[in-house]
Amino acid sequence: MKVGIILLLGFLLARQSASSQDSLLWKKVLLYDGKNSIFPVSWLDKEINAKATEADTASFHNDSLFIAKAFSKYPDEVILKEVRKIYLLGKLRFNGENFFGTNSRYDLYIALNNNDEIERTFHHELSSMLFRNHPSYKIREEWEKLSPELLSTSSAAAMKAGYYSTEYAPELLEKGYFSKYSLSNWENDFNMYAEEIFCGGKTKTQTRRKTLSSPTAE
Repeated sequence: MKVGIILLLGFLLARQSASSQDSLLWKKVLLYDGKNSIFPVSWLDKEINAKATEADTASFHNDSLFIAKAFSKYPDEVILKEVRKIYLLGKLRFNGENFFGTNSRYDLYIALNNNDEIERTFHHELSSMLFRNHPSYKIREEWEKLSPELLSTSSAAAMKAGYYSTEYAPELLEKGYFSKYSLSNWENDFNMYAEEIFCGGKTKTQTRRKTLSSPTAE
């Protein structure tokens, strides 16, 4: 079964502390003006073709409340140490599909347009960044063993195939997956668990959960 405790996040981010939201945290947040290049060079090739539009400054006050709420669920030192920049965008598109968020090695990119789950997007993308940047915690192999229904394809390919919904799917909950998008690959399944740990509240339905052994450091 699946346990809704992601071991990496448990190691780094176990407690939900009240964050001071000081100026050091907010200096990392940049409202994209649509002019400067913000993506890694490798994302600008014809295949990925990453693009973003200017963020709506008029909605920033309300949108920033969700970022503040996300900040409050981590010790300040985690964000300060692990994240370089948090880019708030209008729309985000790459690999021919629109996304609410993505991440590079040290930066988060969050699209605000029509995104009513900004906080979930933050936790989703940060969980990828933390896992990737702390490779000594090896859970992928065991996670995949517990997830035989995974397509193990890219997010964009899964979306093109119709696996784009992040709404809870009752027929999948009993198998330990939250949504059709969870089936795209193990990382998105992992990310959806991170969303649920830090936000929750979408459903009261009980789900079978992945039970993982303790992480083994290299």
